[in-house]
Amino acid sequence: MSSTCYQCEINCQTGELLFDSSPVVLRPKTFDLLVFLASKPNHVFSKSEILAAVWKDSVVEEQAIFQSINEIRKEIGYAEVIKTFPRRGYSWSITNTNIIENGNTDKRTKQAPLLALKNINKLLGTFAALSLIVIAAWTYIQVSASQPALKSETVNSAVKSTEVHKGILVLPFNVSPLTSSQQWLRFGAMEGLIKAIEPNKSVTVFHLEDAIEILNRLPRKERSNVNKIFDKSGASHILETSISGVPGELNVIYTMYSRNSRQTNTFNATNIDNILTKLVELFEQTLNEKLAMPLDNV
Repeated sequence: MSSTCYQCEINCQTGELLFDSSPVVLRPKTFDLLVFLASKPNHVFSKSEILAAVWKDSVVEEQAIFQSINEIRKEIGYAEVIKTFPRRGYSWSITNTNIIENGNTDKRTKQAPLLALKNINKLLGTFAALSLIVIAAWTYIQVSASQPALKSETVNSAVKSTEVHKGILVLPFNVSPLTSSQQWLRFGAMEGLIKAIEPNKSVTVFHLEDAIEILNRLPRKERSNVNKIFDKSGASHILETSISGVPGELNVIYTMYSRNSRQTNTFNATNIDNILTKLVELFEQTLNEKLAMPLDNV
C-alpha cells in the first residue's frame, strides 16, 4: 500500500500518536525523533541533524537512531514509514500527517495562579481531604506489602523483562566459493531474505541499506566482530550465511547469533529460493513468530 493511503496524527502536547486511527505508544525520545522527521515529510535528515535536534543535551552514539527508527517501524507495523537513504539519512514518508502543537500551553499556565487565588479556600479543603486519603493509602500499602501472596512488583518486572524488542539483522552472504557470475548473491540473497520476512508488532528486520550503513560505520577490522555489530545496531538477532557448491547442489552454512548464544548448522538446497525459505523458517523457529511473507506480496 502506498504511503499516501495512510493517515497520521501526532499530538505534541499529550505525546499521543494515531496511525490510521490506531494508537501507537513510543518511548519519549523515539516520539521526539518521530516529530522531528514528520515535521518535513519526504525531507532527508542526516544523522548529525537528528542527533543535534533530538539528543542535543545528551552524548549518544548513532546506535540510538537505529534503535528508535526500528522501534517506530515496529510499533506502527509499516516498515516504509521511514525511508533510509544510504550515507544521507532518513525521511518520513507519510505526507498525510497532522502535527498538533501545544500552542495553548502558555496561556493556560498564566491563568493557573489566578484561578488558584480565587479558590484558595476550596483548594485547602481539598488538600486536607487528599492528605487523609494518602495516609490511608500508605497504610494499606504497608499492610499489603507484608502479604507474601501479593507480588505485583515481581510480576510487573517479569512482564517488562519479556517485552524485549526483536530486531533481525541479516549480514551480506559469503559467496566467495561461488563462481564470479554468482557473486551478485552477496547482496542479492541478502536483500531477498530481508524482503521474504514480514515484520510485525514484535519483530522488525533491518533494511539492506541500514545493515550496510551499520557495517560501514564500523572500522574494517571490526566488521566481522559480531559483538561490535550488536553494539552498533541494537539488534537482537544477527544471521551470518555462507553458500558454496553449484546450482542444483548448494551447501549452506549459517550461524544465528543472539546476544548470549549462537547456533551454527548446515543444510543443502537446489536453488536460492529454497535457501531463503529455509532461513525464514529458521527465524520463525528461533523467535517463535510467524514471519513468512504471504506469497501474493513476494
